[in-house]
Amino acid sequence: MRDLVRRHETGAFLALTFGLAWPLWVLSGVLGRADLRAPDWRWAVAQVGVFAPALAGLLVATCVEPGAGRRAWRTLLFVYLPAIVLAFTLARQGYASFVDIGVGWTAAIAALGAWALCWFARGPNRLVAWPGATASTGTVALWTIGALVAPVLLFVPCWLGAAPSRAIPSEVPAVVRELTPFGIASALAVNLSFGGSLGEEPGWRGVWLPRLLRSELPLGASLTMGVAWALWHAPIDLAQGFGLTGIGALVLRLVWTLPVTLLFTWVTLRAGGSLLPAFALHTGINTLPDFAMRDPGRYERSMGLYLVAMLALGIAVPLLDRRVWRPIGAPARAALVALGVLLGASRAVAEGPPAGLPLVDLAADTGRQVVVDRESGQYLGHPTTVLLEDGKTILCVYPKGHGKGVIVSKRSEDGGKTWSGRLPTPASWATSLETPTIYRAVDRAGKKRLLLFSGLYPIRLSVSEDDGRSWSELRPIGPYGGIVAMASLLCLRDGSHLAMFHDDGRFFREGGQADGVFRLYQVRSEDGGLTWSEPRLVYQSADVHLCEPGLVRSSNGKRLAALLRENRRLKNAHVIFSDDEGATWTPPRELPASLTGDRHVLRYAPDGRLFATFRDMAAGSPTRGDWVGWVGRFEDLVVGGEGQYRVRLMQNHEGTDCAYPGLELLPDGTFVTTTYGHWTAGEPPYVVSVRFTLAELDERARTR
Repeated sequence: MRDLVRRHETGAFLALTFGLAWPLWVLSGVLGRADLRAPDWRWAVAQVGVFAPALAGLLVATCVEPGAGRRAWRTLLFVYLPAIVLAFTLARQGYASFVDIGVGWTAAIAALGAWALCWFARGPNRLVAWPGATASTGTVALWTIGALVAPVLLFVPCWLGAAPSRAIPSEVPAVVRELTPFGIASALAVNLSFGGSLGEEPGWRGVWLPRLLRSELPLGASLTMGVAWALWHAPIDLAQGFGLTGIGALVLRLVWTLPVTLLFTWVTLRAGGSLLPAFALHTGINTLPDFAMRDPGRYERSMGLYLVAMLALGIAVPLLDRRVWRPIGAPARAALVALGVLLGASRAVAEGPPAGLPLVDLAADTGRQVVVDRESGQYLGHPTTVLLEDGKTILCVYPKGHGKGVIVSKRSEDGGKTWSGRLPTPASWATSLETPTIYRAVDRAGKKRLLLFSGLYPIRLSVSEDDGRSWSELRPIGPYGGIVAMASLLCLRDGSHLAMFHDDGRFFREGGQADGVFRLYQVRSEDGGLTWSEPRLVYQSADVHLCEPGLVRSSNGKRLAALLRENRRLKNAHVIFSDDEGATWTPPRELPASLTGDRHVLRYAPDGRLFATFRDMAAGSPTRGDWVGWVGRFEDLVVGGEGQYRVRLMQNHEGTDCAYPGLELLPDGTFVTTTYGHWTAGEPPYVVSVRFTLAELDERARTR
């Protein structure tokens, strides 16, 4: 069951949301009466259906988010169970309307709403990780107040500009309240606790939106949710109408819900994922009829103007607030996303990159390819590279074999256009057990070193202080080991160095055994890479096997990101973030399909865009198993954007055995990326470099 939900989390969420709400609404009999909210037994049963999105979110979060199970159970016991008990207790009192319930019951409902707001305001109670940056308390408060007031400010001009309709009966419904402080407070309390806000927002915006943003851009996520949200109301709209009756009510609901969903996404993004503005916006919108229906004719006319105003605002928000909506991409791509959403609202996990994302294919462009090393009958694999400060000398190391094997070293002194023969290496390099990795490190005194790591147990290190002309023998860095060590290494702002690797229980300590749990570790060096700390555990999970972290710093230098391979192939690749130089990391979240693959290496282009190279492993991708690249921005990693376009660098002819790449940027803006693969059908892998600039790729992307 858990694996099924993980593979089809959108389908599972929608099936639970619809499957719980619709039967309860129909069987309760509440749809056949004029006042849906008369607090009797039928209303109480239907109210459990109103809670369906939140309850579905609790179950889905338990299955898809590591560590969410305990938070979900707490939320069920301390928020929704009391809400359901209160609803059924109130139903026993026999009130005809919420207007009649008095101060005591109004206070109880208000206390429930206040408790729920406090509960969901706390970060530790977040059901799933927010895929972007969080916001300060002050920012959340401002957006919450604005979201509560905005529906009123938008509706009042529509009300004043609408003439009453004589065709509509002037009888005032029983639910209408007096415009007094108590009337306003009681209307807000009832609509927060039982009017949809508490029942819906923790599901729609608390669970489904952050999960959608891992594989959709904000626009696509909003349209997906808008269609589902509108259809969820179908039994109510067909029974009660929504401006129109029959199918017209469903169409009008969709026209209303799509721009409104954009606004909900907008305030949630602006508030850093906090649910409080969404609670406020939902409550504000639903509270308006409690007062405006005092003049039913004018209300009906004003709602037409209100719908037009909402449409205009919903369209304007993505266009005007570029800070939040900038990653939506080109208009044509946005249109494709919208069309795809309207044709099918659910999307399976780890599908291929979206059809609208351009693919630049360099596989047949042999003029860009340089063979670094090739040996008849010999498997050559898994290279890494390092560019020296002269901007033209590149060192490349790789094993004779699949990971394990004699380490080979070559050197290019013309930016990768030509390569030396195999260079002399220390004797211990012949004993390497795992993929070697090479990095430049500079200590706080300015001393430059080259570091070569060889993994499994123990992790060993070889050092060069003369730019690779001579090397020390491999020596252990400590009584610990790991796989693909070091997968990445980065200089921190204080001059120390951070390196990361992973293990599955076999190699971390001598004599270990695989236990089904993948663990990410980090180590630090304070002396330019000569010595390294004991490893610190960053993350562990048996549900998703995250490994081979690829580090990159944000363009403003304040945030670190580590892109992670998912080795169980149940999910997309993942990413974690740190805003404190690796002291703490966010929970992992999925990346979009366009970045799903293995052994990510990233570099910034001169114009600030990111280029990432890796092995494509996205299910359904036309380039799955090939050596690919991705062009986008760091912000795409944060919000889950698909990026600008993808690149097939070379086609691999045997399964998925290729592409543990090196990647360097030359002073003239040329990228040189180097890796192994089965580039010739029927022959063992060999090592090739590919050269390009982003300007060249941009031109191909425009003309494809």
